[in-house]
Amino acid sequence: MPTICRFDEISIKMNKDGVAQRWEVGMNDPYYYESVTEAIPCGGYKVAVRFRKGACGVFDCTRYLDDPFWASLKDKSVFDKVRVDCGTLTWPGDIDIAPEEVWADAVRVTE
Repeated sequence: MPTICRFDEISIKMNKDGVAQRWEVGMNDPYYYESVTEAIPCGGYKVAVRFRKGACGVFDCTRYLDDPFWASLKDKSVFDKVRVDCGTLTWPGDIDIAPEEVWADAVRVTE
């Protein structure tokens, strides 16, 4: 079934008859990820993040900054305006980083 949209742990997939069906995503699913609930800039181009189920980590954005799409984040006054919108890290100017990227690349920390 091809996925036609995904929200946190719920996907909507099209079945073989062309009917959209709700599908629960689980930890064994390759598309499972945690959405971000909190984000705080924490030095350099790093963001301290908390995920929906409580895990915490530090996400380093440095590798993104050479891409023209994220280049404006080199300005620390812009970078420090990071916020969370619908589980995604976002910045002014319609800049965002998908939560599955943050989940995959954040270095986990304990509180």
